[in-house]
Amino acid sequence: MMDLRPLAVSWTRLLLAGGLLFLAANPLQAQQTSGDCQLSDNFRTIESRDIGGGARITWIGLADLRCPNGLRIRADSAVVYEPSGRNELLGNVRFTNPERDLRADRADWYEQEGRLIARGRVVFGDLSQGTEVRGENLNYLEARGGREEQVTVSGGRPTATLPADDGPEGEPGVPFRVTADQLRFQGEQYFWADGEVEVEREDLTAQADSLAFDRTSDLLILNGDAEVVRGEVTARGGSLNLTFMDDRLRILLARNGGRIETEEFVLSGLEVRITLDADEEVETVLAEGGELPDTGDRVDAVLETETLFLRGDRVEVDEETEGLRQLTATGRARAESMGGSFGSAAPDDEPDAGPVQENRPDLDLAPDRMVEVEDPRGEELGADGGDEGGFPDRDWIEGEVIRAFFEDVTLVTPDGAAHEEAGEEMKTGEREWRLVRLESTTNARALYRSAPEAESPPAETDPTGLDPAAAAPVAQPPAEEDAPVTVPDSEAVERERWSISYILADRIIIHLVEGEVSLLEAEGNVRGLQLEPRQGETG
Repeated sequence: MMDLRPLAVSWTRLLLAGGLLFLAANPLQAQQTSGDCQLSDNFRTIESRDIGGGARITWIGLADLRCPNGLRIRADSAVVYEPSGRNELLGNVRFTNPERDLRADRADWYEQEGRLIARGRVVFGDLSQGTEVRGENLNYLEARGGREEQVTVSGGRPTATLPADDGPEGEPGVPFRVTADQLRFQGEQYFWADGEVEVEREDLTAQADSLAFDRTSDLLILNGDAEVVRGEVTARGGSLNLTFMDDRLRILLARNGGRIETEEFVLSGLEVRITLDADEEVETVLAEGGELPDTGDRVDAVLETETLFLRGDRVEVDEETEGLRQLTATGRARAESMGGSFGSAAPDDEPDAGPVQENRPDLDLAPDRMVEVEDPRGEELGADGGDEGGFPDRDWIEGEVIRAFFEDVTLVTPDGAAHEEAGEEMKTGEREWRLVRLESTTNARALYRSAPEAESPPAETDPTGLDPAAAAPVAQPPAEEDAPVTVPDSEAVERERWSISYILADRIIIHLVEGEVSLLEAEGNVRGLQLEPRQGETG
């Protein structure tokens, strides 16, 4: 990614051997150094001192060295320490060639170690690649003896602007800007950032404790409380992997307690993976459960849409096929409605349950409140337990494998001026999906409720034959001061008039029309209960 080797030239080769040391004896001839590098006429003072044993220290003012390969080295002053191989540049230091530019307040080059250290307002630019790094300190190690070249930048929250590959049509890629406590480069391939890492790109922002970038595979890895926000998509996890191709995000992987939120769904699990096509539209979705490495706690795979909560050891979403999308949960699978019944959306005032705990999404999905009735297997109706005074408040279905089918019901707008406004809305790419079928196989069971048929209340009559409105008022006893007033919960009363269906079978299929259950099919060893409210009663 970065190559400072042309800048970190051997001062011994350029300045010492027949160069600056010769200036004290013959300044005119010494302007041509070994290696065909020339010292410009701008220098002011030169002093060379013999410190014994044939070693010398040399000072030069306004150093300006130019070489045939296009390298130019400038500084307010330079000091060459021949015994140690240390070469010091002070004030407005600048190394430049046609491809790279390094600036700093001061720099030291250690010939024996192959190390360049730059300090104070360091700016390095790789003009050929578009990389730029800014910080207070830069430490460069030259590649030698099997060691790849390495660059470390620290101090003052350094930043790096990293180029991206060109797009599929050859358009320039969108660069990344990375800020951290420390930045590290190794050769042309690897880049690391450590300490409160922040990433900015035209189309996304990210943060994490550390970052690693593999330029060869275009893989960006964020570790430690990682988060990526890209448009309407937010991803979180112990680590996040982002894979790019032709400057497009193609794979988003959240690991160690991952969670990905989009406009269409919320996905969580031990590991969550989304693949995108060349237009960055979602192709496939996969979540897998497992044990968190830090705590050993079990995490289920969970997918939540506006209308459905789906849980299992593994949850996946297949590619769209002819306007139909399939969601599959396997291993202890369960699906339950987000609203009152299958196909119903969660209420807007649904209380927030906070962070994901016990395999539940942020929305409150408390265990079903069940009536105290045992099923044919001698178990309570509620798979997750009951609640006092209970009544099932959500439809649900369970089994080893659950498949949910959603159809695309996004408005298709014909061309024409009359639909111009709606057509513009369609260009936003928003999609609307509706649940049309649920299937459960192996140890399948399901519970759903049916609302009572609407009935017209009977007309009130008076035995006297008089109009009730004209009857004389009846004297009422005076109300006690501060007496409590009891108001019936009409919604709760009406709910308890619903019928309840509980089915067990080898396979259960629930069909929905316009978001309402229209047909239930059960196959193989079918058993169940049908609970109806008593006539004339509310419970």
